[in-house]
Amino acid sequence: MTAQETKIKIIASILEKFKTRFRVFDNTAGDKRVVAEQFPDIIFLQPEPPPNNNILFVMKIETGENLLDSVAEWKGLGNIPSVLYIVVPASKLDEAKKLANAAGVRAKFAWYELSGENLKQIQYE
Repeated sequence: MTAQETKIKIIASILEKFKTRFRVFDNTAGDKRVVAEQFPDIIFLQPEPPPNNNILFVMKIETGENLLDSVAEWKGLGNIPSVLYIVVPASKLDEAKKLANAAGVRAKFAWYELSGENLKQIQYE
């Protein structure tokens, strides 16, 4: 499974899990929303009724290829008043936390596990 296919599966799982509790936007397709001059993968807004567009959480999904390349984007998203979740493979969790800490990124983490081509689970801090 490619990194893009993995990312699509993770985003679909997260959208399905939280769609009844929040207004959740997949920011990887169609019209993209800019947050802190960045493009987070998923944006969580307060539930209805609109026009309440307060962002509660943003998520950046990482496939673990090269986390160091993502730190600059994490820094931008980590400075917004809402919560940044960085979602990484379970095997990369410690590395991601160390990179974020070293760069002063304010974030929470989620991690996922794959079993073959299937998404086994996603855990959240």
